Amino acid sequence: MSDLISVIVPVYNAEKYLRKCIESIINQTYSNLEIILINDGSEDDSKNICDEFASKDNRIVLIHKNNEGVGRARNDGLNKATGKYIAFVDCDDYIEKDTIETLYNTLIKESVDCVKGNYDIITNGNMIQNNELKLDRKYDKNEIKDFVNILLSEKVKSFLWLLLIKKECIKDNFNEELFLYEDVNFYISFLGNINNIYVFSKVIYHYVITENSLSRDTSKMYSKIENLKLANCILKETLKRYNFDSDENLKAIDTRIINNIINYYYYVYKTNNNLKELINSFEENRKEENFKQMLRNYDENILTKKERLFNNYLINKKYFRFWILCKIKNILAKIRK
Repeated sequence: MSDLISVIVPVYNAEKYLRKCIESIINQTYSNLEIILINDGSEDDSKNICDEFASKDNRIVLIHKNNEGVGRARNDGLNKATGKYIAFVDCDDYIEKDTIETLYNTLIKESVDCVKGNYDIITNGNMIQNNELKLDRKYDKNEIKDFVNILLSEKVKSFLWLLLIKKECIKDNFNEELFLYEDVNFYISFLGNINNIYVFSKVIYHYVITENSLSRDTSKMYSKIENLKLANCILKETLKRYNFDSDENLKAIDTRIINNIINYYYYVYKTNNNLKELINSFEENRKEENFKQMLRNYDENILTKKERLFNNYLINKKYFRFWILCKIKNILAKIRK
């Protein structure tokens, strides 16, 4: 008999996409599934949709809870899971009919603890191939550091929903203090506990860019910046714990966090058009020792040309030029709509 696989799906306000997501899971060619839906305090019709599917399919384990974030929701799913293997799916995405079977068969064939597939992007109904590094190979214990480096450089994205993981290799839950980069921190920790991983380039997952994916909750921009700074500290601790803390990896983390912080500052400005407030906040961050370290370690060569230009102006206090670029970005965003 085939092994039981637990598929963990955190659900939050996804009524437009949830049916397609759940249907893509229950109709898998690999049927020995435990489908764990965690309704994380949804305020739309997601709860009723979950109830409807749970009443029709006895493989569905349904958890209704107050909203506590995706990290806590995934932890609840992990605590409930009884499968030998764990897979994740996001509630606004969907998977190929043979996704689980492909992951499972590859894992068994290659005799590995974890397997990772590939994805495409669905935006406005159009399918787009991602531009990531395409890999078809096994990473053994002594090569996993190389794979961590590829992840942190973002040559390959650290999306959990591309994975099938042997449950016994998951030693650490999601850090519930983080609501940004919690997936990267989890990824690094389980990579530190596996003997091998096989990565393949076949597309098995459809990542849907939704309005929620594109929008920014501007009232929480500053809390997101604070959470990014916390994520930087926690990620470095995790890298050190598993001996992944090479200078290159630490530089990649600092650069990516700075890049994300500056991106959120753009959305702060986009909301209130208050450049003085933005500058004051950024200058206050500059006084913090951890932030200073991130700036010292910042390596623009890791980033795209557009990111380098945009970040350069704020980092080097060329605030007028940063303001001009913000204006240009706003105009282009309106044109694209």
